[in-house]
Amino acid sequence: PAKLKKVEGTAKELRREIHTCLSAYLRDMEERYQFNTAIAQAMKLLGHLMDFKPSDEKDMGVLKEGVKILLLMLAPITPHICEELWHRLGFEGLIVEAPVPEVDQNALLREKIELPVQVNGKLRSRIVVDAEAGEEQVKETALSDEKVRKHINGKQVRKVIYIKGKLVNIVVG
Repeated sequence: PAKLKKVEGTAKELRREIHTCLSAYLRDMEERYQFNTAIAQAMKLLGHLMDFKPSDEKDMGVLKEGVKILLLMLAPITPHICEELWHRLGFEGLIVEAPVPEVDQNALLREKIELPVQVNGKLRSRIVVDAEAGEEQVKETALSDEKVRKHINGKQVRKVIYIKGKLVNIVVG
């Protein structure tokens, strides 16, 4: 829904989790036929929904979207109870006739990412950078981290390896 795209904070994080679980669920059900892991995604989504504490109308909209998607995920597995819950929650029509939910790719995007930083292959710190940060900016941030500086102090940095979106490894000697 268009009105949900401008959510912030924990509601935005919940929305990312909703669509991440939905994406994995659809892959498991439609491509891999791994029903046990599809159910695990529904359970994971339920956990996120139960932990969420809405504070305003936008947050309630995200929560309602999550519950609707959860019911649609469970409907092929538990159709009778999902149909009952569908109506009790005020959704229109029959759940069996509702379209399969689509993953909102925009909800999956992250603004910030956390990267592990290794020194000579050992985890020494974690840094948070913009998801779109360039390689040089990430390396600079890693090298300026206080915990990392403690481990490279007095040693020559031979190489800094950055695997985009995964990790930074600093080789010292």
